[in-house]
Amino acid sequence: MEYFSLGQKLPFYWRLTKSMDGHPQVPEQMDFTFTSTDGLVSTMRTKELLDNLQTIYALDYNIGYIQDEYKIAQPFIEDFRKYLFKYTSQLPANSRILEIGCGGAILLNELKHLGYEVVGVDPSPTSIRASEKFGFDLVPSFFSPELFSEKFDLIYHSDVLEHAFDPKKFIEDQKSILNLNGILIISVPNASESIKYGDISMAMHQHLQYFSDKSLTKLMEDSGFNILEIRTADYGGSLYCAAQKKSELSKENENYRSSELYRLPNFRNAINKFQDSLEKAHGKIGFYVPLRTIPYLCATGVDMMNSDFRFFDDTEHWHGKHFDGTRIDIENFENLQSNRTDTLFIMSLTFEKQIKDRILDHFGTKIKVVTLREILEDR
Repeated sequence: MEYFSLGQKLPFYWRLTKSMDGHPQVPEQMDFTFTSTDGLVSTMRTKELLDNLQTIYALDYNIGYIQDEYKIAQPFIEDFRKYLFKYTSQLPANSRILEIGCGGAILLNELKHLGYEVVGVDPSPTSIRASEKFGFDLVPSFFSPELFSEKFDLIYHSDVLEHAFDPKKFIEDQKSILNLNGILIISVPNASESIKYGDISMAMHQHLQYFSDKSLTKLMEDSGFNILEIRTADYGGSLYCAAQKKSELSKENENYRSSELYRLPNFRNAINKFQDSLEKAHGKIGFYVPLRTIPYLCATGVDMMNSDFRFFDDTEHWHGKHFDGTRIDIENFENLQSNRTDTLFIMSLTFEKQIKDRILDHFGTKIKVVTLREILEDR
């Protein structure tokens, strides 16, 4: 096993708040270490970390979730819907479908109205409220195959696998409750570029593993699934996977096999490049996409409880709040217009062009723009 420690505590961010007080049940900051085993880049598990994750997943966790009131999530939802419904549309009427980690259950509700027999499993208050609102069967618990007496024709989950304590067992357990020829549909954050660059912006305590197409392929093969396809999403930074339970493995799996697996990236090199860029920046400094910024600021020793740096994001329900472990309130584009920075770092590999074009259209050369990709590709 290889490992790399950030050397500084990383905020244990799981909610946005206006409160100056931390949450009494979990720490605001915890140590963070990357590991790599058999080509899968992961977060080092400790009992403290896993216990705290168990706690927050049963609370009102408000950073993620596909929910209808989150407007910025709509393009992600639409893209995943197209992918998922391509496979559900091939199922006979009254097929049984299970969603794991259903959050706001938007897609599960649609599938219910299309005539499928749907079930959700999720312990969060968000999912409990959704089941009451939409009237579908919910098991308010963490997933376990023992919870279900009947098998399913299709199981799906979005942004769940990266949180699994034991990803191989998690996938094998789903296989055990699929009917023969049943389909498993998965969406995970695509960490391929970050792994390539040694980009630490992906660091997050809740993400226990960071998948590339290669490591996701290996996991599905090792779990005994026939891979139908693994591809990048048409919108956003996700990997999609469709796999099937067969009586025996198909030679088609060979199309997805790769002997080349990643070693632990050179994260220190990326940190040094970021620190150099930060030292060269002038005037008032801001960062677009705070979740991708925080790991770098932590690794370079910035105290986010007492900092003049500014955070910007286009997610509406984040505006005016901060993550636990920080005291930097998140501003929106209108705040930047009324009180611009001199230097603005865009810390998203996925949406950098979209954000940069918007900044340049509005401000021209009045703001110096630095992208994370420019930092990482600097030789």
